[in-house]
Amino acid sequence: MMYRDADDREWQIRVTVSTLERCRDECEYDPLRLVNEGELHRVHLDPTLLASLAWCSVEEEAQRRGVTRKQFVEAVRGDAIDRLLAAWVEAFASFFPARRAAWIRETSERLAEAIDAQHSGPPSSGVGSTSSPECVECRPAA
Repeated sequence: MMYRDADDREWQIRVTVSTLERCRDECEYDPLRLVNEGELHRVHLDPTLLASLAWCSVEEEAQRRGVTRKQFVEAVRGDAIDRLLAAWVEAFASFFPARRAAWIRETSERLAEAIDAQHSGPPSSGVGSTSSPECVECRPAA
């Protein structure tokens, strides 16, 4: 799967057994946990985990191109996060036999729709909100 980062570099995202091993060894995270809906939800919400998993997919290509891990993860921002999520989930799903791949795709799509719906509601007034309080320095002076 092709992915274009925020610095306009294209990457080939591919999941192989070697990718999974690198993730376990270097990121200390077992990507096979993503066949669990809760963990798949986590990768939708955690761009640091997503960037780490993707790095394991592109590390050899990045080394050939002279791109460091830091440079790669720094370019996972803004709309590139959504592009990377789509590319990585598709590459991860494509790694598996068809039946499991279909479940991963369907579950990921359902999670993305739920997250989008949650974030597309009307803005909160802050009253009764469980979100973080407004930054004191960011408020206009009284």
